[in-house]
This record gives sequence, structure tokens and C-alpha cells, in this order.
Amino acid sequence: MSDDRERRRAVWRRGTELGARVTTAFQEGVMRRGVALSKWLPVIICVAGAAAAFGYVPERQIPVKLTATPKSDVYAVGESILVTLAIENGLRDEIGLTTFSLVPNDWNGETYHCSAAEIHREGKQGNLYLARPELKVPRTISGPSAHYIKPGESLTIELDLSKWQLRDGWLAGRYDARFRVDEIRADKYVVLAVSSDPITFELR
Repeated sequence: MSDDRERRRAVWRRGTELGARVTTAFQEGVMRRGVALSKWLPVIICVAGAAAAFGYVPERQIPVKLTATPKSDVYAVGESILVTLAIENGLRDEIGLTTFSLVPNDWNGETYHCSAAEIHREGKQGNLYLARPELKVPRTISGPSAHYIKPGESLTIELDLSKWQLRDGWLAGRYDARFRVDEIRADKYVVLAVSSDPITFELR
């Protein structure tokens, strides 16, 4: 694993050096011709950015983690597919999330700010995700509630993944799914969106 990380970092460094050389070449060339560098700046930024982006991306820099855990490894076709999402706060101060519910209800309050970003089935090409559950907030509910997560603690949300619509429905097979939680308030100026690693389960 460390060798692979060093390899990616080396590619990233080469990409950064390439971007610097391209910037210098453009600057020398266009200035000799009396053309303003600002005209070429978007091209330079794209080349340098692409070189870095395709080389190396740090795995995790902000210590706010989303962990998805299926309630079972195997579910029956047609039954609820219960998954627990845990938002872990590794920052030094508390963070916050607003939601209507932490457990599934009949108007899908638990899905507020939660997404099933990718759903794949073994043997079927592409992301099968089609639509998220419709949020139907009762008129008696004034708004979502705020939940605060202290440093070193976590907040759990339970989802029923079967509420999400797939392109060809929830058929028998082996699946993997990845989740995302949006609008996690880190402070007055920063709002986070955090993705999970994929989970695997089977429908029979």
C-alpha cells in the first residue's frame, strides 16, 4: 500500500512539475510576442490542474468520516434493506446536521441530506440508481431538527435502501452501494459533504 501511495505521489509531483514548465513556456512565448499572459491563463490552469488531478489525490484530509453498515449480508427480495450511516467527528469542535428523522418513517424524513450515490449489481453495467425517495413532510412538522456531534463522537442515521428506485428494480443478485451525507455544518463558513466506502450485500 505504501509503495502504491509513493507511486501516486511521484506521478503527482511530475504532473506539478509539468504544469510549472508549461506555465513558464507559455509566459516566455506569449510575452515575446507581446501578448498578455492573462489570455492564456485558463489554458495553463487546465493543463496544470489536469496533470495533478490524474496523478494523486489524498485519501482523507478532513477528519469527518461516513461509515455505512448493512444490517445483514443477505436480504430477501421485496423486504427492507436496512443500512446504518454513522457520521464520525474527528475535528476539535462539534459539527451539526439537520434532518427530519434518524430512523425510517412513512414520509421519508430520514432521507433528508442523505443520498445513495451509487448502486451497482454484479453482472449489470453502470450505476443502477434512478431516483431517491420523495420527501413528503407533513404540515404538522415545522422543520428539520438540528443534531450536534461532539468531537470524538458520532451520529447514526438508519436508511431503508429499498426506497431508492433502480433502473430495472431490486432484482436478486449481489450489490454494492455507496452513500453520501450533505450539508454537515463544520463552522460558520464551512459546510461538508461526506461519502462512504462501498458496502456489499445480496438479495435472494
